[in-house]
Amino acid sequence: MKYRLFFLISLSYLMITCTDEPKPITGPIAISDFQIYVDRFVTEAAMRGVKIDISGLNVIYSDTLKYYCGYGNPSTRTVQISNRPGCWLQQTDLNKEILMFHEMGHAILSRNHDNAKLPNGDFKTMMFGGNQFSLYSEDTPERRKYYLDELFNSSTPPPSWSSPKVIPTIILSDSINFSSSTWKYVQTSGSNQTGKINSLYFSSPGSSLEINSFSPSKYSYWSFRLSSNGIRQSTRLILEVNVKVDAITNDGVYIAIRGDSDTKLIFFKTSQGVTKISGTSTFVKYSVEVPYYVDTVKRINVFLILADNATGSVYFDDIKITNYQ
Repeated sequence: MKYRLFFLISLSYLMITCTDEPKPITGPIAISDFQIYVDRFVTEAAMRGVKIDISGLNVIYSDTLKYYCGYGNPSTRTVQISNRPGCWLQQTDLNKEILMFHEMGHAILSRNHDNAKLPNGDFKTMMFGGNQFSLYSEDTPERRKYYLDELFNSSTPPPSWSSPKVIPTIILSDSINFSSSTWKYVQTSGSNQTGKINSLYFSSPGSSLEINSFSPSKYSYWSFRLSSNGIRQSTRLILEVNVKVDAITNDGVYIAIRGDSDTKLIFFKTSQGVTKISGTSTFVKYSVEVPYYVDTVKRINVFLILADNATGSVYFDDIKITNYQ
């Protein structure tokens, strides 16, 4: 599990789409590797009454896309796909579809990035700027239908599942006590970080979860697992944690929430790359959100993490997960 966690946290840095045009590249067209997704794009458009002309379309691998996984250029009708690890070859069929459809949205439909939101906080369109991987999955066919409808018709109305989720139910509330056995401290291989329950610093009486690091090493974390019984499809989850930092350096601290079915990971949301938690401060509340819960999840995992290059001390308290319907 610890190696899977590291991979997912690292993957969260990857950006699918671009903000600056990459360097021109030369080489043979590699469209054969992508043909199934080009054909699928045309078919999905036709199912919605939209005829797609792909004449002149080039889809090619690129080794110049350093910070994102794809680039679609409407002026040249070219889609570039990064061959970096994590961008294409290691992705699922639907993640490849999402990446290709987004870039063809640029290159063929001439659509720009649009970060507008639905009433529940999800993005209104798959054309938003950022990481679209896992925007939908085989567990959320209703999401796929909406996002493809909207891709080919930007006037598509908000779907029923995107209604605001505002009625709260607290499913975890832990103020940490010294005898607590519900949290597990995990050191990854090569870590010299240390963790313990601290009774001197807390945001509510009488303890907190502490991690210390005196020199850069591999990361460590506190983890907690709870059942997902009774949480419904399309509701949202918010993880909140009070965090105190003392001279935390480099990549600092982050919190994360993960949902697993019996056979696979369903979602993974983290503050890493979104909210920097470092330096010195009293307890501050931080949060991460799962805007669309998938009810095939069987287990929910919480991670409170000190990065592998960080030094200093961090204290976690008052961990809460709220489900909004």
